[in-house]
Formats: sequence, structure tokens, C-alpha cells
Amino acid sequence: MRVSLLSKLFLAGALLSLSFTGAEASDRDAGPAPELKGMLPQVVGDFHLQGVEPLHSLWPGSDTSLEDVGARARAGYRYLGASGEKFLVEMVRAQSDSGAYALLAEAARQTGTATSQPLVKLNDIGTASFISPRSVTFYKGASFIRVSDLNARTNDPAQVISLARLIADNLDSGSGEIPVLVKHLPDWETAQKNAGYAIALRSLQNAAGNRPALDAISFDGGTEAVTAPYDSAGRLVIVEYSTPQLASEADARILARIAELRAGGQSVPSAYRRVGN
Repeated sequence: MRVSLLSKLFLAGALLSLSFTGAEASDRDAGPAPELKGMLPQVVGDFHLQGVEPLHSLWPGSDTSLEDVGARARAGYRYLGASGEKFLVEMVRAQSDSGAYALLAEAARQTGTATSQPLVKLNDIGTASFISPRSVTFYKGASFIRVSDLNARTNDPAQVISLARLIADNLDSGSGEIPVLVKHLPDWETAQKNAGYAIALRSLQNAAGNRPALDAISFDGGTEAVTAPYDSAGRLVIVEYSTPQLASEADARILARIAELRAGGQSVPSAYRRVGN
């Protein structure tokens, strides 16, 4: 049960988006969630856990929240290497594997620039991951992890990559697969490297661009969305609904919104269609 919108700027099908960074104000003084305190080992390889602390934000300055991806708990772990090297492991437990994947896609978007973002690799570290100059970001099962090198020295990614791999090996793999919806993208194995994934409207708007037609999308009832750029056609967004009723309601809203925008002389998708029940 999917719907599709195509514009020279973007294509939209079944929409879902992710984007979150900080704890709400009421959570700012809360300690790490109890369920996370024992999630990572005291000793892993040559790295020793020094402490667990609250995780207030992943991307300071962002207007999105961890709740947009259904985050259940988050915490920061500080590790020391064999020679005293310092590393920060930021961990978020989402409500689902899809939520953790959405976090990874948002992290890639936040890490990148307006014209490029880190390429996501499958089954290298965790289920999917990308490497930045001083950090490794990955997800596995319902866990999202970012491992950062805190040492002021010439950049050597070997240790941060080693710590990330060791941590990934200790996590439950969940389904062990990226969300199936991603595989509905044309040329998905290439497209997923730059794809955005969303389970909330704000995330979708951030990933696909804040296009007026997206206002008609509701993420109630477990709706999920994937979006990816295509050089020749623009951007494709696919939104998948969990029931025929939700799909029908969304179809009606989107058609009405497109008609409203067209009547007002505003930008509308170049193409839109519903697929399935």
C-alpha cells in the first residue's frame, strides 16, 4: 500500500522520515536510562569503560528530536584505550530496527554538506554504517551507535574503527537487514548509500526537502518512508502504510493537497500515484 509523488525536485511514494537530536527540556537532568547501563561491556578488547552519562543531543542546533524516531533510551559511554586514548560512544535505543536505520540516515545527512553526504555501507560495521574523519556511525538491530575519537592528535581512524567493530559484535542483530522499503528504490543498492529514511513528518521534510505536498503525509499507524536523489529525475520518496484504510485516507489527502497547491499556482509534484490496496 504505497503512494508516489514525482517532482523535478523530488519523487514521493510512501513517505516516512527521521530526524532527531536532543532530549526534551524535561529530560536534560535525567541520568542514563537503566536499560542502557548494562548494554555495553565494561571491557571490550583493549578498551575499558570509564563511565556512563546522559546523552542530551546528537546534533546541537537541530530543530528535530530523538522522539521523532521513537527513541526509547539514550546514553553516552566513555572508553579509554590501552594507552589512555579517549573515546565517546553515543548510543540510542529505538523502538524498532527501522527507527535505528532512520537515525543512521539522519546522521549521514547531518554529517554531510548541501551537495554530498557520507556513503552508507551495508554489513561492514553493524547492519549499515558510515565512517567520518573522527567517528564511526552505525546501527544494528534497534541500536544506533556513534563512536567518536576525542584525542587531540593526528587523525588515525584505526582505533575508533576497532572500537566500533568490537561494540557492534556485542549487539543483538535484530532482523539483520535494512528496512525492506529501501529495496523498493530503483537501483536500491546504489541509492541506499545516500537515502533518507523517516518515521515522522519532520524527518521526511528534512530529508526530502520541505515541499508543500508533504504536509498531507501522516505517520500514524506505523507509516514509514524512504527518499533518495536521482540525478536524471530529481528525488524519489516512497511512503508505505500499514493498512488499506490508512493508504486510502492518505491518498485522498495528498490528491486534495496537490489540487489546492495547483490552484494557488504553487509547486506540485511532477507525478503522483498510489500502488496497492
